[in-house]
Amino acid sequence: MKRVLIFLLFVLTASVLAKDSRINQLFWRKFTPRAMSSTTEAPGEFQKNMNMTNAKEVMDVLNTLVKVQRDQANIINVRDAKSEEFEKKVMNFMDQTTDVLQKLDKKIKMLQRIFHKIASDIEE
Repeated sequence: MKRVLIFLLFVLTASVLAKDSRINQLFWRKFTPRAMSSTTEAPGEFQKNMNMTNAKEVMDVLNTLVKVQRDQANIINVRDAKSEEFEKKVMNFMDQTTDVLQKLDKKIKMLQRIFHKIASDIEE
């Protein structure tokens, strides 16, 4: 359940950030004066170059997000493996402790019987 929530939170954050950057790009394209650009390209060529650079940026961002998700998945898998290993060790320790306590309980009962037998022999 926690993994699903973490994954959804990550996806929502990434989508909000992507949407925010897209709105920012649209704003700058619309309101930046063309006189500030020092290119001598035709508008069509400029648009193609912008689209190519945007596509490259988007692909770079997506590749980075994929790497981050893989890393998070690996971390979660390692944590799961470690927690299972720890749980097994704890259960093994508890079993060993229970066995030792049972053996000591048997020894105590045997010593109590011997003590009572010796005490009864002394009284006779």
